Amino acid sequence: MGKVNRCICSNIRFEEVLADARRLSIKTVEELRDREICAVNCRLCEPYLERMLKTGETEFDPGSLFSSAE
Repeated sequence: MGKVNRCICSNIRFEEVLADARRLSIKTVEELRDREICAVNCRLCEPYLERMLKTGETEFDPGSLFSSAE
């Protein structure tokens, strides 16, 4: 199975989102949503976006942020 690396609804890769976030000094998922960059529909990407904004990671194992260990 492949990595989670994009917001499906907005059809944008997390690496593009991270570049936009850094360029625009965006620090939260809410700011990404307000600017309609991503996370505006199903919002399944939100936990991944939160981790991305904290760590700079742009690829994740599917479901890794939904496990009880996190």
